Amino acid sequence: MTFVGPPNYVYTRQRFYLVESLDGDLLQIWRDESWVTPDGDYDGELSSGLIHETQGFTVFRLDPKGRAMVRLERLEEGTALFLGDNRSMLLKTRELPELKENCIYFTDGESEQYISHRRMRRDVGVFDMKDGVVQPLYPRDSPINRLTWPPPVWLTPHPS
Repeated sequence: MTFVGPPNYVYTRQRFYLVESLDGDLLQIWRDESWVTPDGDYDGELSSGLIHETQGFTVFRLDPKGRAMVRLERLEEGTALFLGDNRSMLLKTRELPELKENCIYFTDGESEQYISHRRMRRDVGVFDMKDGVVQPLYPRDSPINRLTWPPPVWLTPHPS
């Protein structure tokens, strides 16, 4: 058995995922999060009013021969990545044209904080690997943003 360590930098607030690529390679995805106030600012003081918000993602591919993790600038051509607590998967955008290629769709992974704050907004969105921008799946002030309990999960599509 060979162990391959991560690169030498680790962000202080991250969540990690493992996904198999369409070619059978192992991908490791790092989700960067920060704590912000409901208006999107952070003043450096921890308080109960803070919520977590995804800032971006870094994707690595395992190179077993080189015993290293190689940083990827884009996903496999014609794919979109889905990340969640229940399941993470790479899907072909050609079979699911509603999906945007080279994007990471993510659900909220902070179920612990929703036990006491069920009406808190969810961190669910899409990250574009090309421009590095995170967009919410629905407007932040939408009532639906606070109505989902338990936190959202992905359903696995089966394109025909």
